[in-house]
Amino acid sequence: MNLNGHGGPKDPVTAFRLFETAANQGLPEDSDAMGNLASLYASGVGTQANIVEAYKWYLLYRQYTTNNENRTKLNTIIPEVEKHLTNTQKTEAVKRAAAFRPSRCKPSTR
Repeated sequence: MNLNGHGGPKDPVTAFRLFETAANQGLPEDSDAMGNLASLYASGVGTQANIVEAYKWYLLYRQYTTNNENRTKLNTIIPEVEKHLTNTQKTEAVKRAAAFRPSRCKPSTR
């Protein structure tokens, strides 16, 4: 994993890109990528910190995950993130989450 260096060199930028690609597919089986992407945006690891994008991805993660344990954790995480948002930022993040459209990857024809 590129983020922690397991199985290869530590590369948070590549990890961010991989999580972003998986998260944008919008598949329930890729929902953990949404949570990882949110965490990276919140911490600024592999990308520039962006609390609005972090909040958007946490909202989407809560929507797409099928894991009840993850939903329970998000019920704690999301209010903590909200404490760092202005009303304008929160509104923008909710708007971005509502506008999200999965970019399902198509199988290669090669």
